[in-house]
Amino acid sequence: MAANIDGRLINYIRNDTSMTYSNAVSWCNSLNGSLPIPSSPAENQILTSLGNTWLGFTTSNMTGVLWFNWGHGKPSGNGQTVQLLDRAPWDNQHWYGQWNDGNDRKYPATCYLSGKIVFEKKYIIRYNSLCSQREELYELDLFSIEIYPHDLSQ
Repeated sequence: MAANIDGRLINYIRNDTSMTYSNAVSWCNSLNGSLPIPSSPAENQILTSLGNTWLGFTTSNMTGVLWFNWGHGKPSGNGQTVQLLDRAPWDNQHWYGQWNDGNDRKYPATCYLSGKIVFEKKYIIRYNSLCSQREELYELDLFSIEIYPHDLSQ
């Protein structure tokens, strides 16, 4: 996906497989990307619409964090990693994009991509050894979305 947020064009891709924070960082690094650090309510809302996701900072290093959206009583010190939550996995309650700190769960990941986009669709295929047909197992799409900040002066 690509988002034009506050003059920044951000290309990103979503992995709905739940994973640890370190696996999310590794997955993103393999794409020459990084986990997101929302810098505005509009950016946070787009990420929330995708569902729970890891964020690209820790409670011990908030370098680059210009805007905050912590849940009530957070950060609590339950861990250094930070997640954006649409729904809490422990009780399915709405969090509406608020942030949580903790290390003990797995979440999907969203990766901000840098540099030139070299693909729009990537297929992982398996060939059937008994015939020449191919089976498409997974499809990874790169989407585009534009976000326009609200004019708050009105």
